[in-house]
Amino acid sequence: MKFGTHYLIGINSFSYDPFGTIDRAARLGFDALEIPFGDLMTGGGEERGLRIADYANKKGIKLAFCGGFPEECDMLSDDAAIRENGIRYMHNLLLLMQKMDADLLVGCHYTKWPVRRTETLSLAHKEELVERTAEAYRLAAQPAQECGVTCAIETLNRFEAYLLNCSEETADFVDRVGNPNVKVHFDTFHMNIEEDSIGGAIKTAGTRLAALHVAERNRRFPGMGDFCWDEFFSALKQVGFDGYMDLEVFMLPEGDMSAIIGVWRDISRGVRGKEFEQLEARSLEFLKDKAAQHGLI
Repeated sequence: MKFGTHYLIGINSFSYDPFGTIDRAARLGFDALEIPFGDLMTGGGEERGLRIADYANKKGIKLAFCGGFPEECDMLSDDAAIRENGIRYMHNLLLLMQKMDADLLVGCHYTKWPVRRTETLSLAHKEELVERTAEAYRLAAQPAQECGVTCAIETLNRFEAYLLNCSEETADFVDRVGNPNVKVHFDTFHMNIEEDSIGGAIKTAGTRLAALHVAERNRRFPGMGDFCWDEFFSALKQVGFDGYMDLEVFMLPEGDMSAIIGVWRDISRGVRGKEFEQLEARSLEFLKDKAAQHGLI
């Protein structure tokens, strides 16, 4: 089991310093770091990616990739040409990950993000969209095993996506794809909105579960609120979870990332800089303590 952190923690903008962020992850004792892949898929991106990967390796940090796809590569699109773009984009992304020794892809990498649907959607049409998207994703993920990458598809709440909102839907989607390297990714923030039972959702995913984003119900650091952590870790133990557990905490307003995530107040309550890092370090300690209590490590 790996404990990771997210490149956006402590900032409010999608612009970030990858080398400084790797330093932070190593300094605080994390095993892994999630980074975005979008800018690495453009001209000159591979060379930059390899520099980032080499630096992470020297610091003892495992890289994971996170995010959604560009709009022109959306495998949920009604346009077959755009879905084909998404398949090619995924193939190129998996090859880049192999070169960078990044073994985990998380997020909604079957579609763009975020997607707030406001049009009426019949359940019959949704079923058609699920099957069509799974068919495209099946082709997109074919190189995953050869590239040594686990593709963990995130279950997102209804305000950010509409295809896969709960554990049953994502588990079913993964089964339709039918690739051993395609798994489930849960986020405690989204689970708190959509799931009837946190433990039940984890048991629904079972051995399909490969990755977790963890935060309190309002996206503060784990240990700062009243999320049902004992139920959560007990269920993880029952299903034999041995994947990535990564912090994804968004608390800072007034940035482009804040606007997309919907942070309109200072959830950190004025915490910045070194004090913010101390909260991150304490949260890692909290997670490790809970994992040890429940026999996961």
